[in-house]
Amino acid sequence: MPRRSRQMSESGIHHIMLRGINRAAIFHEEEDCKVFLQYLSESLTPPPAGLMPHGDGFCGTPERSAGGSQEPSPVGHAAQIYAYCLMGNHVHLLMKAGDEPLSSLFKRFGVRYVYWYNHKYDRVGHLFQDRFKSAPVEDDAYLLAVYRYIAQNPVKAGLCEKPGGYRWASFGNPRPDLRCAPLPTDYTEEQLREYVLSDQPDLHPFPERVTDREAEALLKKVTGVKYAGEMQEMTREEIVKTCEQLVAEGVSLRQISRLTGIYMSNLSRWCQ
Repeated sequence: MPRRSRQMSESGIHHIMLRGINRAAIFHEEEDCKVFLQYLSESLTPPPAGLMPHGDGFCGTPERSAGGSQEPSPVGHAAQIYAYCLMGNHVHLLMKAGDEPLSSLFKRFGVRYVYWYNHKYDRVGHLFQDRFKSAPVEDDAYLLAVYRYIAQNPVKAGLCEKPGGYRWASFGNPRPDLRCAPLPTDYTEEQLREYVLSDQPDLHPFPERVTDREAEALLKKVTGVKYAGEMQEMTREEIVKTCEQLVAEGVSLRQISRLTGIYMSNLSRWCQ
């Protein structure tokens, strides 16, 4: 069965999740977290053209210039990380793509980190489960919700009592391994902190407890439409009510967006 095309963000900002294969741990020691952040930081800047990741660095021959000299091509604008959280078997990132596609960035990063990890733990094979997951972030409401979700992740997992208490989450823990860019919002630092610590409803962009086929069947049953895309013709109030019913049945907003064509950013804003 062919893979679904990845939904790209017009703003360039995405919520990214990497998960260990078979939900296995990808961090065992502090060194693993440090190396992960270091390699990710170094992967944000595209490499010179012609260089490919291999092991602990890059191999290949830089492209020759018109005059015949070997000079690397310009690397372009780097990607930016706004927030991150390293859990035992998965990682959350809020980031903006640079000139290099995120798929290429994570391929380079993955090759390097997995090579290091496999060498350290004397193992072979894949470390990450399939492709990284991504959700486009198109507006301020969703940007803030994802930022808070990532900051709250360790709290929900019982790793700390409040955001800022977990060493491997960016909120409240600036580190030299990976410096986060300022969040592109009009909120001040104090307002952001108040929002993260507030009792806002939780947002779960990725969990999917039912298959897309089951989700579509539930959607048709709840709305009475013949095709999922017809949901676009409903009023906002009807869409919100339908989403509440579907979410209660285990359907994620991401699935509803995927099945109906309604922007995820709109659904997340309307259903807050």
